[in-house]
Amino acid sequence: MRIVRSKLPVFFHRRLLLVLVAGFALSLLLGARLVQLTMIEGPGLRARAEQATRRTRYLPTWRGTILDRNGEILARDTASWSLAVPYEVIAGNWAVRQSEREARNELGKVTWSSLDPDQQGEAILERLPAWDGLVDRFFAGITSRTPIEPEQLDRRRSSVRSSIARMSARVNERQRSAFKERQEADAARIRGTFRPRPIAEETQPHVLVTELDDDTAFTTERFADALIEEATERLGGERPEPLLELVDGHQREHPWFEVEVPVDGSNFPTPIRAPAGGTLVLDGLADHVLGSVRSRVQEEDLRRRPFRGDVPPEERDLGGYRPGADMVGARGIEAAMEDHLRGSLGVKSTDLETDLVAIEPALPGRDLQLTLDISLQARVQALLDPRVGLARVQQYHYGWRGDGTPAPTKLPIGTPLDGAVVVLDIEEGELLAMASTPSFTEGARMPVPEQAARAPFIHRAVESTHPPGSIVKPLIYAAAVTDGLIDVDAAIECNGHYLPDRKDRLRCWIYREAYGFSTHTASIGGPLDIREALMRSCNIYFYTLADRLGRKRVAEWYRLYGLDEPIRTGLYHEREVVARDSDESGSRYVTRGFGETGGNVPDRASSVPALGIGQGELTWSPLQAANAYATFVREGVIRDATLIKDASVREPRRGGDLELDPAAVSAALEGMRRAIEDERGTGHAIRMQGGRRHVVFDIPGIRVWGKTGTAQAPTRRFDGDGDGRFDGPDDHVARGATHAWFVGLVAESDAERPRYVIAALLEYGGSGGRAAGPIVSEVIRALIAEGYLDGGAS
Repeated sequence: MRIVRSKLPVFFHRRLLLVLVAGFALSLLLGARLVQLTMIEGPGLRARAEQATRRTRYLPTWRGTILDRNGEILARDTASWSLAVPYEVIAGNWAVRQSEREARNELGKVTWSSLDPDQQGEAILERLPAWDGLVDRFFAGITSRTPIEPEQLDRRRSSVRSSIARMSARVNERQRSAFKERQEADAARIRGTFRPRPIAEETQPHVLVTELDDDTAFTTERFADALIEEATERLGGERPEPLLELVDGHQREHPWFEVEVPVDGSNFPTPIRAPAGGTLVLDGLADHVLGSVRSRVQEEDLRRRPFRGDVPPEERDLGGYRPGADMVGARGIEAAMEDHLRGSLGVKSTDLETDLVAIEPALPGRDLQLTLDISLQARVQALLDPRVGLARVQQYHYGWRGDGTPAPTKLPIGTPLDGAVVVLDIEEGELLAMASTPSFTEGARMPVPEQAARAPFIHRAVESTHPPGSIVKPLIYAAAVTDGLIDVDAAIECNGHYLPDRKDRLRCWIYREAYGFSTHTASIGGPLDIREALMRSCNIYFYTLADRLGRKRVAEWYRLYGLDEPIRTGLYHEREVVARDSDESGSRYVTRGFGETGGNVPDRASSVPALGIGQGELTWSPLQAANAYATFVREGVIRDATLIKDASVREPRRGGDLELDPAAVSAALEGMRRAIEDERGTGHAIRMQGGRRHVVFDIPGIRVWGKTGTAQAPTRRFDGDGDGRFDGPDDHVARGATHAWFVGLVAESDAERPRYVIAALLEYGGSGGRAAGPIVSEVIRALIAEGYLDGGAS
């Protein structure tokens, strides 16, 4: 009898094993996918899921307030409204979406589903013109109800579209690259083609109009709501997405931009003297310093600091920039301190499932205090206004001939003179005033030809660089003594011309026909020491010092005085000095600053000595002049000028000590005092018609040290009639003209050292002593009026 064994158990076990293996493999795949979804892709998926169930709204912030040294508000934000429009409205997608909705509603779901894509597209296009027309009416309504012009609104819409298109392209390219990498790593699982996702900016409203009052904003909102009601009716009661969102906004206010300033002309030179008690309304007070803001985000803003909202908290930057309208510092302190003044948006998140609301408050921008005294700034800026008379061409700038007839002027009497004044606290290195004319505000109203001629948008205190002329002489002397090249009391002969065989070059100012080709040695009967040399401003003395120092050492000393780079005051666009440090062709410059380098640049044989009197290949700004003199008075202690009061906010200032010879500084100051107080000094008096003398610095209780400077100026055409041409009877060409400089140091009469330095420049003003000197004198009176000096009987 055969025993047949059943195969059922064998087949069963095999199948069971196969099922177990398959189940184990499937578990591994599911486990791997679970790990991928939770560990690898989890954060991103979670963020997307949360975003789908969360509505985020950004809360407005505001810029910090700018204050002067006394707490006066110079710039602040005030409440206003902004109009934000959803991106799909700006891009045209809103109209397409409503056209599709209308077609679906009219045809019904069944019919719509039975249509092929081409038929659906035709149905949408058939209804699209009406919706495009509604959007056009919406934008036309904005321009009719708000101050924005149609062309300006079109430019802003185009700017938003182009900016977001570029951002979307960059993000999509990164997403596409990441998709390809994942697909190559796991081709079996990740199939299909890449589908770009919209970026956050494509789902958000963008500000197109700013700085609206309540009435304008709410009127425009009601108009947009009426259009939405019209659209709802067309869609059979289905309400579309809104066309407009009102955003709490702000606008920048400058309370001091227009101000009435007291002007006392009772101490002016006689021809323009005016009674006390006058006033002048200034437009654009300190606007070169404070700057301005713009309402549009530019491409460089987006590159420098992009807005980061829908990212993990540690990566967020809610103070970044988004395409569209925003308040951004454009120039001056507003631009230089943009990141300090700019705030960060707040966030209001609403969970659509639970209606829970989470609010992260906005962070306002930080306030900024300047060293500027706005009241003093107003007085100083008024003195530079041509309406006052000190900054216009006057006959006393050029004097009178011996027979009483007026000396010829380089420009017609009454021509406005542009210029700048810097007032600096010597001990602290703090800038009290930085005035420049014309103001930026005045320049914006000028005809284009006048703008081109006068360059009103240049902040002349820091951006306008010219040869300094004789005001560098005390600095060169202190350098030569400190280097051991001369003794403190060294005396040098003045023979009228420095080059033995060239009487027409490197001459002293007194060696000319008007003075009978005289010399200072002949005047005093011997050589001059530094006190006489500075009092009389003898050129030969300082030609000699510069020649002994040599080109490289002169250039190095200018560097040490702080003329080799912009002074980090807190402003942009400060200019650098220009001075060559080599005689070789193609030699490099001390710095790369630019500006007028003077008219006739001396030749190689004479250029080194010329640097000793501030001529030749050398330029600087009024700010650099004041800063260098402050270093000089501090006997070489470097404490560069600043506009920012808080040391923790500003850039680190240059430090160090040049260790100038104290005796040399004292001797130079004595010469500068004599230049003001001695009747033979170049800054003492202005000779008027008939031989009368106007003492420039007749201020009781005050001691003044001063240095005049008259520097070569390039030929310039003046468009007197403002027609943009130079062929009229009122048009002039200034050849052989000079810039007028004056540096004044001031303190009370019982002080041993100066407390403040004042650097003044009048472009094409002629004589430094006659044109710029009276301005410095009135600035000193302004310091007294504002309590910085005790003028005693004054």
